Amino acid sequence: MDDKYLSLLEKLDRKMDRLNDRLDGIEQDLVFLKDQAITRQEALSMIETLEGISEAVAQQAATKAEDKADATYEMLSSLIEGSNQRLLDRMDQQTKQVLNSLKPLDKILSLLVEKDERQDFALSTLEQRLRFLERRLGNEK
Repeated sequence: MDDKYLSLLEKLDRKMDRLNDRLDGIEQDLVFLKDQAITRQEALSMIETLEGISEAVAQQAATKAEDKADATYEMLSSLIEGSNQRLLDRMDQQTKQVLNSLKPLDKILSLLVEKDERQDFALSTLEQRLRFLERRLGNEK
């Protein structure tokens, strides 16, 4: 029985050695995982840092968007003002051209009015002369 007992003990020893080897491997894996793991507090700290970075990036993006919007507004305002000024300049130029083109017409109109007044005067004079002659003829009969 001693041999049997001895044989069982040897088997048990070998199994224990394999079990110990496996436990050593598991211990090494646990040490590695523990070294790689972060604590809850470290995770919370990382989350806070990431939230701060996200807020800063969002604020920068908002500021850039506002700046871009302001610059676009200024540019469009400048373009509109320039366009309005060019339009006013063109209107002034066209008004001057119209007024210049009306000057000869105004002169012609003045001459026509003057001719009409002279014709009215001549007609009035002829009418007076005609009445005078009619009265004279009436007196001679």
